[in-house]
Amino acid sequence: MGVLFQHPTADNIECPNIAKIGGKWVLLVSVFGRVEWFAGKIDLKTLKLTADHTGNLADGSYASQLVKDKNGRTVHLAWINTGGHPIQGKTGWNGCFSLPARLSLTKEGLVARTPVTALKTLRTRTFRRKDQELDGSLSLTGKVPGDRLEIEAEVVAAGGVRLDFPGGSMHFDASAGTVSLPGRAPVKLGLGRTLKFRLFVDGAIVEAYFNDGTATLTTVVDPGQSKECTLAAFGGPAQLRSLAVHALRPAKMDLTRFR
Repeated sequence: MGVLFQHPTADNIECPNIAKIGGKWVLLVSVFGRVEWFAGKIDLKTLKLTADHTGNLADGSYASQLVKDKNGRTVHLAWINTGGHPIQGKTGWNGCFSLPARLSLTKEGLVARTPVTALKTLRTRTFRRKDQELDGSLSLTGKVPGDRLEIEAEVVAAGGVRLDFPGGSMHFDASAGTVSLPGRAPVKLGLGRTLKFRLFVDGAIVEAYFNDGTATLTTVVDPGQSKECTLAAFGGPAQLRSLAVHALRPAKMDLTRFR
């Protein structure tokens, strides 16, 4: 019935998905190796999508797909491109699914992406800390068993914080308001010295959600480089409001409904 959307710069887009979220229409397109979102209104007479806000979604993933859960919430899945990277010594394959994450709109009209609550059922053992000054580093190595981890924290930093995990590091620069993972460009979080994050480490795959999902990053690391896990402050002390390190069990896949 007509062209719904014309990308402002790209001459080729892939894997378009559209869903109504929080009273707005949200369109996802994969372009130039990243997923972009456009949120706005559709004119039912002209059938044109006019976007009020736009941004990048889950840098490090591609080829997004949207589904609805049983409660009608919009769930996002994507492809993590490992680039032929040998994962734990295994070659000859490329890529895996990202974790399922719910999409929502903030009061500012931005798309937020947060892990589905069912992932909490994978937690087995937990190490916690609360209301603690972080002056230097806090070792998390061996606090919970295994190398499948979910690390969630809220930190107020004078200069910044660094989280070392098996295979890489996360850096938060409070003065610049940016956060980064290996192989990914720094993401702007906005002004403010508080960082909230949930970071999943599953072998070579790392997925991170910052400030209630308003920024997310995914990357591939080599977990054989280091088994250390440490949270450290730099450029001055930091206040650790809360910290939880969860050991995760493997998810059980039920394919009965697809038979």
